[in-house]
Amino acid sequence: KQWYQRRVAITAGEEDESWHWKLIAAPWVRFYARNSAPGTMGVRFDDAVYQVDYDKLAQEALSRVDKMEQDLRTFRLLRGSQLALERLLAPKEEQFGPDNDVRYLKPWYRQVRREQEEADMWDAY
Repeated sequence: KQWYQRRVAITAGEEDESWHWKLIAAPWVRFYARNSAPGTMGVRFDDAVYQVDYDKLAQEALSRVDKMEQDLRTFRLLRGSQLALERLLAPKEEQFGPDNDVRYLKPWYRQVRREQEEADMWDAY
């Protein structure tokens, strides 16, 4: 895979079964998720990873999420930006880490990706 395809696969939550993923990349990803700035700013993992501006699949997946979750995502991103400008951290009860984060966009992203792959397969038929 090319480097950009690998990045999309990692952000989509597809874990590679190769030895370098298990020994090197997976522990690094877990360490980064625990100590990353977005989590300390009150931004969830899916808020930070799925960039709607650059990824059409993420844009479609976000459109399938209910309106309340979309509004909460926007609020978390704006609040995180404000806290970053002020060089502050979110209160402990509002911070997200791997133990209390909910992957709300991942199932929708996978479904949209499967639908896109099926559509591409039918187009190639």
